[in-house]
Amino acid sequence: MKDTVTMQTGKFMSNRQLQWEQMVIDVLHPGKHLGKPSLNVQDYTRCHLCVGLRTHFGGVKTSGLGMIYDSLRYSKKNEPKHGLGRLDLYEKTSKTKQNKTALTGLAQWIERWSAD
Repeated sequence: MKDTVTMQTGKFMSNRQLQWEQMVIDVLHPGKHLGKPSLNVQDYTRCHLCVGLRTHFGGVKTSGLGMIYDSLRYSKKNEPKHGLGRLDLYEKTSKTKQNKTALTGLAQWIERWSAD
């Protein structure tokens, strides 16, 4: 009995405008400690996302929210950027002030010297 882990879903809801289904996920794991890496369910496909998995006091049950998008395109369109970054679907570009000023200075230099 201690080796079994049971997943249950409840409160299933679909949203056709955003092209996804949402459900509450309960993971029952009595007598077994499950850390965050072992509860990461996001590796199955890129269209299934689990958000906010929290273990209840006593360590018997973990609850969270699960979303199933119809396609990868809709998940990229509707999911926040920080959530996509965790799945390696979005890479933030670094735009520091130093890079911006260097590009502006380079553009001005090219404009000045190409006019001759």
